[in-house]
Amino acid sequence: MSELKIALAQTLVTPDVEANASRMRELMHRAKAEGADLIHFTEGALSGYGRKEIVPFECWTTADWNRLHAKSQDIAALAGELGLWTVFGSVHRLDDGQPPHNCLYVIGSDGKLITRYNKRLCSHSEINGLYTPGFDPVVFTVNGVCFGCVICIEIRFPEIFEQYQELGVQCLLFSTFTAGRYSDQDARQDAIFGITAQAHAANNSYWISMVTPANPVQGSSTQFIDPLGNVVVLATRHNNEIVIGRISLEAGSAWAATERARIGREEARRGDIYRSRASKSARSFARDAF
Repeated sequence: MSELKIALAQTLVTPDVEANASRMRELMHRAKAEGADLIHFTEGALSGYGRKEIVPFECWTTADWNRLHAKSQDIAALAGELGLWTVFGSVHRLDDGQPPHNCLYVIGSDGKLITRYNKRLCSHSEINGLYTPGFDPVVFTVNGVCFGCVICIEIRFPEIFEQYQELGVQCLLFSTFTAGRYSDQDARQDAIFGITAQAHAANNSYWISMVTPANPVQGSSTQFIDPLGNVVVLATRHNNEIVIGRISLEAGSAWAATERARIGREEARRGDIYRSRASKSARSFARDAF
């Protein structure tokens, strides 16, 4: 692989599943025209998100769920027609009466559903009647690049990002509904997500594709972060648009530049390089003397 192109799709997320799907299809066509290999959508891009942008899912009728299922199939079919890997946020209905999973569906370039990531560390409000948590990480490979998935508030948990580093992920797809509906309080709070994502990218030496919605009140803009923690692509706030990120594993790439850092951190985590250099001096153990 010389270069993989990823389209970060910043869409307006509403309670209208058909309108959401229409915007997604438009950006999928744009992504293909730009030569993208994969398109990445935000949390709830198709279904809408929680109680901010949709009626509670427990109020959905059979027709609502059937509509979501049909539109999901439409998106998958278009992915197959375009030969475009597609990762999009939605909800996954359960058959035991529990709330749905807040999820990311991964559609292959052949239009087949490859896997699904269920948000694991849900917020307090989500876990109390809104969503059912998942429990497993998800990784998949596109053109030799290993991807993983995280959703929204999971940005607050470094162990999630460290786990993906241990699993060999080279690009993490981070979908988050960083938008408040009624005030800008949520947006001010969520703006820290972009800074935190940069730190996770630098700490783990992998790319992070962070996709947020184009809603009126928006926290961090959609952005692509390299393994050094630099924002290399940034979407225009509130615009329904794609921006293109590029991933290369070749010599001279950001990935190659951070190889020593990755090896060094693994050695540090194991601790052998420190234990072999431990001092037996009394002055090392005396903490009450200068």
